[in-house]
Amino acid sequence: MRVQVHGSLHLKILVLAQYFRTSTDTWIDNACEDSRFKFTKAAYPFHNRSWHARGAVTPLVEWLQLVRYANRALAREFDCVVTSFPQLALVVSLLSLIRLRRGTRIVAMNFNLGSVGNRYKGLLAGFVLRRVSRFAVHSSREIEEYSRWLNIPRERFVFFPLQRAEVETNDPSVTLPDRFMAAMGSANRDYETLVKAHEGFDVPLVIVAKRDILDRLPDRANLIKLSNLTLQECNSIMARAIVNIVPLKDTKTAAGQVTFVTTMRLGLATIVTRCVGSSDYIEDGVTGIFVDPGDHETLRRKMTELLEDDTLRDRISSAAKTFARDNLSDEAAARNLVRLLS
Repeated sequence: MRVQVHGSLHLKILVLAQYFRTSTDTWIDNACEDSRFKFTKAAYPFHNRSWHARGAVTPLVEWLQLVRYANRALAREFDCVVTSFPQLALVVSLLSLIRLRRGTRIVAMNFNLGSVGNRYKGLLAGFVLRRVSRFAVHSSREIEEYSRWLNIPRERFVFFPLQRAEVETNDPSVTLPDRFMAAMGSANRDYETLVKAHEGFDVPLVIVAKRDILDRLPDRANLIKLSNLTLQECNSIMARAIVNIVPLKDTKTAAGQVTFVTTMRLGLATIVTRCVGSSDYIEDGVTGIFVDPGDHETLRRKMTELLEDDTLRDRISSAAKTFARDNLSDEAAARNLVRLLS
Protein backbone atom coordinates (compact mmCIF):
# COMPACT_ATOMS: atom_id res chain seq x y z
CA MET A 1 0.00 0.00 0.00
CA ARG A 2 1.29 3.48 -0.88
CA VAL A 3 0.11 6.73 0.61
CA GLN A 4 -0.20 9.96 -1.37
CA VAL A 5 1.73 12.78 0.31
CA HIS A 6 2.08 16.20 -1.29
CA GLY A 7 1.43 14.76 -4.73
CA SER A 8 4.04 11.96 -4.52
CA LEU A 9 3.94 8.30 -3.60
CA HIS A 10 5.62 7.19 -0.41
CA LEU A 11 6.57 3.64 0.39
CA LYS A 12 5.34 2.68 3.84
CA ILE A 13 8.13 0.94 5.77
CA LEU A 14 7.54 -0.78 9.12
CA VAL A 15 10.67 -1.32 11.23
CA LEU A 16 10.63 -3.95 13.99
CA ALA A 17 13.39 -4.34 16.56
CA GLN A 18 13.56 -5.62 20.12
CA TYR A 19 15.65 -2.64 21.16
CA PHE A 20 12.94 -0.07 20.29
CA ARG A 21 11.59 1.21 23.59
CA THR A 22 9.37 3.84 21.91
CA SER A 23 8.15 4.48 18.37
CA THR A 24 10.40 7.56 18.23
CA ASP A 25 13.68 5.82 19.06
CA THR A 26 16.61 6.81 16.89
CA TRP A 27 17.51 4.40 14.12
CA ILE A 28 19.31 4.79 10.80
CA ASP A 29 16.10 6.00 9.16
CA ASN A 30 16.63 9.26 11.08
CA ALA A 31 19.66 9.87 8.86
CA CYS A 32 17.74 8.97 5.69
CA GLU A 33 17.06 12.00 3.49
CA ASP A 34 15.15 10.16 0.76
CA SER A 35 11.56 11.41 0.80
CA ARG A 36 10.25 8.32 -1.01
CA PHE A 37 10.12 6.37 2.24
CA LYS A 38 7.82 6.82 5.22
CA PHE A 39 9.17 4.88 8.21
CA THR A 40 7.13 3.64 11.16
CA LYS A 41 8.89 2.07 14.15
CA ALA A 42 6.99 -0.23 16.52
CA ALA A 43 8.00 -0.09 20.17
CA TYR A 44 8.84 -3.48 21.71
CA PRO A 45 6.62 -3.88 24.81
CA PHE A 46 8.65 -6.55 26.60
CA HIS A 47 11.90 -6.36 28.53
CA ASN A 48 14.28 -9.31 28.31
CA ARG A 49 17.74 -9.91 29.61
CA SER A 50 20.49 -9.22 27.10
CA TRP A 51 21.95 -12.25 25.33
CA HIS A 52 25.16 -11.65 27.31
CA ALA A 53 23.20 -12.47 30.45
CA ARG A 54 20.96 -15.26 29.17
CA GLY A 55 23.19 -16.94 26.59
CA ALA A 56 22.97 -17.27 22.82
CA VAL A 57 19.85 -19.48 22.71
CA THR A 58 16.52 -17.64 22.48
CA PRO A 59 14.15 -19.00 25.19
CA LEU A 60 10.60 -20.08 24.34
CA VAL A 61 9.01 -17.20 26.28
CA GLU A 62 10.93 -14.73 24.13
CA TRP A 63 9.81 -16.44 20.92
CA LEU A 64 6.20 -16.07 22.09
CA GLN A 65 6.80 -12.39 22.85
CA LEU A 66 8.24 -11.87 19.37
CA VAL A 67 5.15 -13.46 17.83
CA ARG A 68 2.85 -11.17 19.84
CA TYR A 69 4.96 -8.12 18.98
CA ALA A 70 5.09 -8.82 15.24
CA ASN A 71 1.46 -9.93 15.01
CA ARG A 72 0.26 -6.72 16.62
CA ALA A 73 2.49 -4.52 14.44
CA LEU A 74 1.40 -6.31 11.26
CA ALA A 75 -2.27 -5.52 11.88
CA ARG A 76 -1.73 -2.57 9.53
CA GLU A 77 -0.52 -3.01 5.97
CA PHE A 78 2.88 -1.81 4.82
CA ASP A 79 4.84 -1.99 1.58
CA CYS A 80 7.86 -3.40 3.39
CA VAL A 81 8.68 -4.77 6.83
CA VAL A 82 12.28 -4.36 8.01
CA THR A 83 13.35 -6.63 10.86
CA SER A 84 16.43 -6.53 13.05
CA PHE A 85 18.20 -9.82 13.89
CA PRO A 86 17.26 -13.30 12.61
CA GLN A 87 14.61 -14.18 15.19
CA LEU A 88 12.28 -11.39 14.10
CA ALA A 89 12.90 -12.18 10.43
CA LEU A 90 11.82 -15.76 11.08
CA VAL A 91 8.70 -14.73 12.99
CA VAL A 92 7.60 -12.10 10.45
CA SER A 93 8.20 -14.46 7.53
CA LEU A 94 6.17 -17.18 9.24
CA LEU A 95 3.28 -14.78 9.96
CA SER A 96 3.43 -13.56 6.36
CA LEU A 97 3.10 -17.14 5.11
CA ILE A 98 0.14 -17.76 7.41
CA ARG A 99 -1.58 -14.52 6.42
CA LEU A 100 -0.76 -15.06 2.71
CA ARG A 101 0.53 -11.49 2.38
CA ARG A 102 2.43 -11.80 -0.89
CA GLY A 103 2.55 -8.07 -1.62
CA THR A 104 4.56 -7.03 1.44
CA ARG A 105 8.32 -7.24 1.11
CA ILE A 106 10.40 -8.40 4.06
CA VAL A 107 13.97 -7.18 4.54
CA ALA A 108 16.01 -8.90 7.24
CA MET A 109 18.59 -6.50 8.66
CA ASN A 110 21.39 -7.56 11.02
CA PHE A 111 21.02 -11.14 9.83
CA ASN A 112 23.79 -12.50 12.07
CA LEU A 113 23.21 -16.16 12.82
CA GLY A 114 26.32 -16.58 14.96
CA SER A 115 26.61 -20.19 13.79
CA VAL A 116 24.87 -22.60 11.46
CA GLY A 117 23.33 -25.86 12.65
CA ASN A 118 22.66 -29.18 11.00
CA ARG A 119 21.36 -29.52 7.44
CA TYR A 120 17.75 -30.29 8.40
CA LYS A 121 17.52 -27.31 10.74
CA GLY A 122 18.78 -25.13 7.90
CA LEU A 123 16.23 -26.49 5.44
CA LEU A 124 13.40 -25.87 7.92
CA ALA A 125 14.58 -22.33 8.65
CA GLY A 126 15.05 -21.67 4.94
CA PHE A 127 11.50 -22.87 4.21
CA VAL A 128 10.08 -20.38 6.70
CA LEU A 129 12.40 -17.57 5.55
CA ARG A 130 11.58 -17.93 1.87
CA ARG A 131 9.28 -14.89 2.09
CA VAL A 132 12.26 -12.65 2.90
CA SER A 133 13.32 -10.74 -0.20
CA ARG A 134 16.66 -9.43 1.12
CA PHE A 135 19.00 -10.55 3.89
CA ALA A 136 21.48 -7.88 5.00
CA VAL A 137 24.62 -9.47 6.47
CA HIS A 138 27.63 -7.73 7.97
CA SER A 139 30.23 -9.90 6.28
CA SER A 140 30.43 -10.66 2.56
CA ARG A 141 31.98 -14.05 3.32
CA GLU A 142 28.83 -15.12 5.19
CA ILE A 143 26.72 -14.90 2.04
CA GLU A 144 27.78 -18.23 0.56
CA GLU A 145 27.56 -20.00 3.93
CA TYR A 146 24.05 -18.76 4.73
CA SER A 147 22.80 -19.30 1.18
CA ARG A 148 23.97 -22.91 1.19
CA TRP A 149 22.70 -23.72 4.68
CA LEU A 150 19.25 -22.16 4.18
CA ASN A 151 18.95 -23.27 0.55
CA ILE A 152 18.05 -19.70 -0.42
CA PRO A 153 19.50 -18.07 -3.57
CA ARG A 154 22.66 -16.10 -2.78
CA GLU A 155 21.27 -13.16 -4.80
CA ARG A 156 18.94 -12.42 -1.87
CA PHE A 157 21.89 -11.78 0.43
CA VAL A 158 23.67 -8.42 0.42
CA PHE A 159 26.65 -7.14 2.36
CA PHE A 160 25.55 -4.25 4.58
CA PRO A 161 28.42 -2.84 6.67
CA LEU A 162 27.75 -2.64 10.38
CA GLN A 163 27.32 0.96 11.44
CA ARG A 164 27.85 2.82 14.69
CA ALA A 165 26.75 6.30 15.62
CA GLU A 166 29.24 8.64 17.23
CA VAL A 167 30.36 6.90 20.40
CA GLU A 168 29.60 8.42 23.78
CA THR A 169 31.98 7.80 26.66
CA ASN A 170 32.12 8.61 30.34
CA ASP A 171 34.34 7.75 33.27
CA PRO A 172 34.15 4.02 34.10
CA SER A 173 33.27 3.03 37.64
CA VAL A 174 36.45 0.94 37.94
CA THR A 175 39.98 2.13 38.62
CA LEU A 176 42.26 1.65 35.64
CA PRO A 177 46.01 2.04 35.08
CA ASP A 178 47.27 5.15 33.36
CA ARG A 179 48.55 3.09 30.43
CA PHE A 180 46.95 -0.20 29.34
CA MET A 181 45.77 -2.35 26.44
CA ALA A 182 42.15 -3.49 26.18
CA ALA A 183 40.09 -6.34 24.74
CA MET A 184 36.38 -6.92 25.17
CA GLY A 185 33.44 -9.00 24.02
CA SER A 186 32.37 -12.60 24.47
CA ALA A 187 31.28 -14.09 21.14
CA ASN A 188 33.90 -16.37 19.54
CA ARG A 189 36.75 -14.67 21.40
CA ASP A 190 40.17 -16.30 21.58
CA TYR A 191 41.40 -14.86 24.85
CA GLU A 192 43.65 -17.85 25.43
CA THR A 193 45.84 -16.77 22.51
CA LEU A 194 45.75 -13.15 23.65
CA VAL A 195 46.72 -13.97 27.23
CA LYS A 196 49.60 -16.11 25.95
CA ALA A 197 50.78 -13.27 23.70
CA HIS A 198 50.60 -10.83 26.63
CA GLU A 199 52.96 -12.82 28.85
CA GLY A 200 55.97 -10.72 29.86
CA PHE A 201 54.45 -7.31 29.06
CA ASP A 202 54.78 -4.56 31.65
CA VAL A 203 51.75 -2.75 30.20
CA PRO A 204 48.57 -4.21 31.78
CA LEU A 205 45.84 -5.86 29.71
CA VAL A 206 42.17 -5.19 30.54
CA ILE A 207 39.69 -7.84 29.35
CA VAL A 208 35.93 -7.22 29.57
CA ALA A 209 33.78 -10.30 28.97
CA LYS A 210 31.25 -12.67 30.50
CA ARG A 211 32.23 -13.87 33.95
CA ASP A 212 32.41 -17.54 32.97
CA ILE A 213 34.90 -16.67 30.21
CA LEU A 214 37.04 -14.62 32.57
CA ASP A 215 37.06 -17.42 35.15
CA ARG A 216 38.87 -19.65 32.65
CA LEU A 217 41.70 -17.14 32.25
CA PRO A 218 44.75 -17.07 34.56
CA ASP A 219 45.07 -14.70 37.49
CA ARG A 220 48.10 -12.41 37.36
CA ALA A 221 48.95 -8.89 38.44
CA ASN A 222 48.94 -7.21 35.02
CA LEU A 223 45.77 -8.94 33.75
CA ILE A 224 42.63 -7.05 34.78
CA LYS A 225 39.36 -8.96 34.26
CA LEU A 226 36.08 -7.04 34.30
CA SER A 227 32.43 -8.00 33.78
CA ASN A 228 28.89 -6.57 34.04
CA LEU A 229 29.81 -3.07 32.85
CA THR A 230 27.51 -0.67 31.04
CA LEU A 231 27.96 0.02 27.34
CA GLN A 232 29.26 3.51 28.07
CA GLU A 233 31.79 2.12 30.55
CA CYS A 234 33.01 -0.35 27.93
CA ASN A 235 33.31 2.44 25.39
CA SER A 236 35.22 4.56 27.89
CA ILE A 237 37.69 1.75 28.57
CA MET A 238 38.28 1.31 24.83
CA ALA A 239 38.72 5.06 24.38
CA ARG A 240 41.39 5.25 27.10
CA ALA A 241 43.39 2.22 25.97
CA ILE A 242 46.67 2.65 24.08
CA VAL A 243 45.92 -0.38 21.92
CA ASN A 244 42.69 -2.33 21.47
CA ILE A 245 42.76 -6.00 20.52
CA VAL A 246 39.93 -8.15 19.14
CA PRO A 247 41.17 -11.77 19.22
CA LEU A 248 38.78 -14.08 17.37
CA LYS A 249 38.42 -17.77 16.68
CA ASP A 250 38.39 -18.83 13.03
CA THR A 251 34.69 -19.65 12.54
CA LYS A 252 32.35 -19.71 9.54
CA THR A 253 30.27 -16.78 10.82
CA ALA A 254 31.15 -13.27 11.94
CA ALA A 255 31.95 -12.01 15.42
CA GLY A 256 33.68 -9.06 17.03
CA GLN A 257 32.38 -6.47 14.59
CA VAL A 258 30.62 -4.25 17.14
CA THR A 259 33.87 -3.99 19.10
CA PHE A 260 36.29 -3.14 16.31
CA VAL A 261 33.81 -0.88 14.50
CA THR A 262 33.44 1.04 17.78
CA THR A 263 37.20 1.40 18.13
CA MET A 264 37.41 2.63 14.55
CA ARG A 265 34.66 5.19 15.19
CA LEU A 266 36.63 6.32 18.24
CA GLY A 267 39.76 6.61 16.09
CA LEU A 268 41.88 4.04 17.89
CA ALA A 269 44.59 1.64 16.79
CA THR A 270 43.23 -1.90 16.84
CA ILE A 271 44.64 -5.37 16.26
CA VAL A 272 42.06 -7.80 14.87
CA THR A 273 42.17 -11.47 13.96
CA ARG A 274 41.88 -11.93 10.19
CA CYS A 275 38.66 -13.93 9.74
CA VAL A 276 35.14 -13.94 8.28
CA GLY A 277 33.85 -10.93 10.18
CA SER A 278 36.85 -8.61 9.87
CA SER A 279 38.01 -8.93 6.26
CA ASP A 280 35.51 -6.35 4.92
CA TYR A 281 36.47 -3.66 7.43
CA ILE A 282 40.21 -3.64 8.08
CA GLU A 283 42.96 -2.75 5.62
CA ASP A 284 46.06 -4.30 7.14
CA GLY A 285 48.58 -1.70 8.21
CA VAL A 286 46.27 1.16 7.20
CA THR A 287 43.04 1.15 9.25
CA GLY A 288 44.11 -1.62 11.63
CA ILE A 289 46.48 -4.51 12.11
CA PHE A 290 45.65 -8.08 11.11
CA VAL A 291 46.97 -11.23 12.77
CA ASP A 292 46.18 -14.80 11.80
CA PRO A 293 43.99 -16.94 14.09
CA GLY A 294 45.83 -18.57 17.00
CA ASP A 295 49.19 -16.94 16.17
CA HIS A 296 50.31 -15.66 19.57
CA GLU A 297 53.86 -14.88 18.46
CA THR A 298 52.77 -12.51 15.68
CA LEU A 299 50.17 -11.01 18.00
CA ARG A 300 52.87 -10.35 20.60
CA ARG A 301 55.06 -8.68 17.96
CA LYS A 302 52.23 -6.46 16.67
CA MET A 303 51.28 -5.43 20.21
CA THR A 304 54.89 -4.42 20.83
CA GLU A 305 55.08 -2.44 17.57
CA LEU A 306 51.97 -0.41 18.33
CA LEU A 307 53.01 0.24 21.92
CA GLU A 308 56.46 1.47 20.95
CA ASP A 309 55.73 3.35 17.69
CA ASP A 310 53.66 6.46 18.37
CA THR A 311 53.76 7.52 14.71
CA LEU A 312 52.40 4.17 13.48
CA ARG A 313 49.71 4.18 16.15
CA ASP A 314 48.60 7.73 15.29
CA ARG A 315 48.56 7.02 11.55
CA ILE A 316 46.38 3.93 11.94
CA SER A 317 44.10 5.72 14.39
CA SER A 318 43.52 8.63 12.00
CA ALA A 319 42.90 6.38 8.98
CA ALA A 320 40.50 4.18 10.96
CA LYS A 321 38.46 7.17 12.12
CA THR A 322 38.19 8.58 8.58
CA PHE A 323 37.19 5.21 7.11
CA ALA A 324 34.59 4.65 9.82
CA ARG A 325 33.10 8.12 9.38
CA ASP A 326 32.77 7.65 5.62
CA ASN A 327 31.62 4.02 5.59
CA LEU A 328 30.40 2.89 9.02
CA SER A 329 28.41 5.87 10.33
CA ASP A 330 24.62 6.20 10.53
CA GLU A 331 24.73 8.49 7.49
CA ALA A 332 26.58 5.84 5.45
CA ALA A 333 24.14 3.16 6.65
CA ALA A 334 21.18 5.34 5.63
CA ARG A 335 22.54 5.51 2.10
CA ASN A 336 22.94 1.73 2.09
CA LEU A 337 19.39 1.34 3.42
CA VAL A 338 17.98 3.40 0.54
CA ARG A 339 19.76 1.14 -1.95
CA LEU A 340 18.42 -1.90 -0.15
CA LEU A 341 14.82 -0.68 -0.19
CA SER A 342 14.82 0.79 -3.71
